[in-house]
Amino acid sequence: MNDLKVALRQIRKRPSGTLVILGTLSLVIGAMGLILGLLQSDRARWMPFPQPDEVVKFWQVSVNGSQDMFSVGAYQALNKNLESLESIAAIGRYDSMVLTGQGEAKLVSVQRVSEGIFDVIDIPLQRGRPFSPEEVRDEAQ
Repeated sequence: MNDLKVALRQIRKRPSGTLVILGTLSLVIGAMGLILGLLQSDRARWMPFPQPDEVVKFWQVSVNGSQDMFSVGAYQALNKNLESLESIAAIGRYDSMVLTGQGEAKLVSVQRVSEGIFDVIDIPLQRGRPFSPEEVRDEAQ
């Protein structure tokens, strides 16, 4: 409590110094906000989506802070209830798998995605079939 009293006394002694410090902090915070805003808008241009300004990322917020990983049940509820969105997809964590079938087996990096990913990134399938909603499953299974 004494430290607070000393700090307030110092502010009262030199109000101009306090104003300079607050003004400098305001300018720095404003400049950083502007720079980060410009970087974010520029980043949206090189995202691999046909219309990156229309892409929305959902965050799940818990008592411990924000998390970007949804459970499969939460994703399926969003997919069912968000009718105003054109399409919805989930992009999961990166993983490694072994690719076999032709020649020598190879370790490849993969990323888990949901059935709506091809609609979101607007890329037509070249081969095979799209994922079905039944194929979306929990990692623990």
